[in-house]
Amino acid sequence: MVLLSSCQSLIRPEYVTDFQHLERIHNSISQDNFTLALAENDKLERRYDDSTNGSEPYARVILVSAQMNASLLKKVIQDEKIFCTFSRKLEQLSMIIQKQNSAMGKLTLKQERMKALSKTVEGLEAENKILRKQIKDFKKIDLEGDQINSGT
Repeated sequence: MVLLSSCQSLIRPEYVTDFQHLERIHNSISQDNFTLALAENDKLERRYDDSTNGSEPYARVILVSAQMNASLLKKVIQDEKIFCTFSRKLEQLSMIIQKQNSAMGKLTLKQERMKALSKTVEGLEAENKILRKQIKDFKKIDLEGDQINSGT
């Protein structure tokens, strides 16, 4: 306890502010809010960007870290936008595929009906052919019957 209270007097006030910025950056990243994390990182970077104590090692480390974070966060934000664009396109393509599958199902059903109708037509044509032959045979019988009756 004595050690902690003695250490608190050693911690400089700007370090506390920096740690608060870092904590907000970390929380924003944890919540996938990269834009807010970048804004908070910019605040931290600005604290040391125009700093009079920019030559101090601590300030240089914070500034370089903030610049690297900014670069990485911008890349994450850009990748997230690309991912969202691809997700929307993928969703659109998925809907198109579902519509095409539905249309294919309907066409397949129609094709099966057409095949059944085609078989029915073939059967009717065969039956028609048989009936025409029977009619022809009956006419022949009728004609021959007249010749038989007239010849006797």
